[in-house]
Amino acid sequence: MTKRIDLGVENDHIESLTRANGITAISELLWNSLDADSTQINVEYTNNKLGGIETIKVKDNGHGIDYMKAQHVFGTLGGSDKKNSTTSPNGRYYHGKEGKGRYKSLALGDLVTFTSTYKNLDSLKEFTIILDRNHLSYSAFSDLQTLPKEKQETGFQVLVENINQETAQQAIDSSSRKELEQKFASYWINYPEFS
Repeated sequence: MTKRIDLGVENDHIESLTRANGITAISELLWNSLDADSTQINVEYTNNKLGGIETIKVKDNGHGIDYMKAQHVFGTLGGSDKKNSTTSPNGRYYHGKEGKGRYKSLALGDLVTFTSTYKNLDSLKEFTIILDRNHLSYSAFSDLQTLPKEKQETGFQVLVENINQETAQQAIDSSSRKELEQKFASYWINYPEFS
């Protein structure tokens, strides 16, 4: 079953937030991972049979986001709990505070699925959120699931599909790595535990 969370903002305003080059779009996803105290972030992509990019996946081992908090965050534009605190639970300084960066992922592709796995008391909970460029005024939330006891890892995954080839190529191109390294260099100096 899916729950629809309306944003209450006109599509044209949200559309303006989805515009970004590939470096900016992938950087926003990486910053979100770092703000969630991730120590490991993997960026993977698959190619289609024509040699284009089929999907981009960013997966981290951060603390994920709570189901109720996510409904609030995705139900308001600018809704970020990071404005109420300057540091993450592990003491890292937050980068993003405006609650708009998640929409930059739509510059990479028209369909984005976020999967959050987080700790709630003694169990792990998991749910997905879908952003679709064709329906920018709302987010689709899955039901909350309790994971089996053997699953122990929290984290957040972003799967981008219906790829915008030009922007996605900018994000994954090897020549972009240097620019990404420069963007994150000072963060890595302060918090060398992430890779």
